[in-house]
Formats: sequence, structure tokens, C-alpha cells
Amino acid sequence: MSDTCGRCGRRLKNPAYIEIGFGRTCAAKMGIALPSKRKPKDKPDRQDHDQEPAPAAEGR
Repeated sequence: MSDTCGRCGRRLKNPAYIEIGFGRTCAAKMGIALPSKRKPKDKPDRQDHDQEPAPAAEGR
């Protein structure tokens, strides 16, 4: 591991970029994908949408 970018030679400060050996811009130009910092959004429970609808009450 080096603290300089393997493509352009700039100093790297972010530990994630130091680990891969390239800066953000150079990694993007080379097609290297980095994990996103953002957490995935919680999806609402779809339990009530996945079930079949209740049959209509007869005689009403």
C-alpha cells in the first residue's frame, strides 16, 4: 500500500483510496468501483401487499 495514487502520483488521504492505491477521480477513469458511503434506504415492509386480498363478506 502506498499513500500516493498509482495513476497520477497525488497524495492519498482517504484510507479507502489508500487501500486500492488510486484516488477517486483516477479510480473512476479506470473503471474501478468503490463501495458507497451511503447506507441503503430501508424498504417498507410489503407483507400486506404480498398477501391475497381478503374475500368480500357475503350477505352484506
